[in-house]
Amino acid sequence: GGDIGNDYNRDPDMVRASHKEVMDALYRLPIPVHCCIGNHDTDEWPLERALALYRMPHNYYFVDRSGYRWILLDANYTINDGEYVHYGPGVERQTKRGAIPPEQLRWLEQTIADSPFPCVLLSHHSIERPDGMLNRDEVWEILRRANETHRHKVMLYINGHHHRDHCTIVDGV
Repeated sequence: GGDIGNDYNRDPDMVRASHKEVMDALYRLPIPVHCCIGNHDTDEWPLERALALYRMPHNYYFVDRSGYRWILLDANYTINDGEYVHYGPGVERQTKRGAIPPEQLRWLEQTIADSPFPCVLLSHHSIERPDGMLNRDEVWEILRRANETHRHKVMLYINGHHHRDHCTIVDGV
C-alpha cells in the first residue's frame, strides 16, 4: 500500500478505483498473494475498507504454505494517552513510529509456539532499525524465546517501511 501518485490527495475516488484495479490484477496472478497493512493504507478510509480491498481475513494473520508459517503483522498503531489506536482517518499519530498492541503480541507468541513449521514474519514497520517499530524490543524478545526453545523456529523477518534494500542477521534471524 501507500500513496500511488500525485492524484492521491486530489481525488480519493480515483485512488480507490486505481487501488481496486491493481488488486484485481494482483489476485489474477498464478501465485499466492497475501497482503500486509502499511502505514498509509488507512489514511483515506478505515481499516475495514483496506481489509476488504486487500482481501485480508484480519489485520494480522498467518498462512501455512510450502513448509513455512507466514505471519503477517499489523504495527500500524499509535499510542494515544496509553491506548493503542489503529491508524485511520482523523487519528492523530503521536509518533511516526508504529507499534504492535499487547493482544497482538500475545497472539504472535502463541502463533509461533503452535506452528509445526519454521516461521517467516512480515510487517510494514521494522524491528531491526532503532527508528523502526516503537515496541520492537518486545517483538525481539518473543523471537529470541521462540528460537531458544526451538532452534530456527523464526527464520526471517521482512519489512518495507524504509524504502531501502538491506539485510541484517540479528540473533540468527
